[in-house]
Amino acid sequence: MWTRPPVGRRSVAAATDSMGPGSWRRPATPAPRPTVTGCRGGSSLEAALALADGDDDFSSPWFDLMSSPNSVADLWSPPPLYADRPTRSRPDFVHLWGGLGPVLAATLPDDVRDMLAISGEALPVDVEGEQLAYFHVTEVLNVLDRDATVWEGGAARVLEFHAHRFYEVPLFRIPENNAAQVFCLEGFSEFEFKSLVEERGLTGLAFVEA
Repeated sequence: MWTRPPVGRRSVAAATDSMGPGSWRRPATPAPRPTVTGCRGGSSLEAALALADGDDDFSSPWFDLMSSPNSVADLWSPPPLYADRPTRSRPDFVHLWGGLGPVLAATLPDDVRDMLAISGEALPVDVEGEQLAYFHVTEVLNVLDRDATVWEGGAARVLEFHAHRFYEVPLFRIPENNAAQVFCLEGFSEFEFKSLVEERGLTGLAFVEA
């Protein structure tokens, strides 16, 4: 069973070997730059979920809660959801229209749920009588290199990051662009979420390099 390692900040700067004052020092070798990957709902061939309250204009209070960068557990009550394409296969991570995170299907292994818990909270939802959980990412990191990023109309379009600011978390958001994107890291953290999803053959997510 996967065991959660200690969570902490980790610098990507490489250290040098020292043999004492005045001794020869091995030149520092830069660590590989971590890859930042966007994480979003996957194939349109899979089942997705929608709010059952009839709010097609995204005015439902649940949409405000799902977009919040902070914990909303104290404000949350389980919303009724329905499968918009019920004959299609349900993936392990089910896309919820209007949500930033996925709904966790009953098929998702417990150790994957444990890893995700480092980055946010699982909020209960009612899918036509079935009790599942919507995953709300609450880790928001100040890692965007605003000077190197390409901006268009006030929105960040081509993202560049300060690699030394990353933390070891499976998923995170950034405050820019209304904190409306979810990311993960490769080549840096103990929590290689993308690799775990791919190695386990878990379905429902697509990864696009930021």
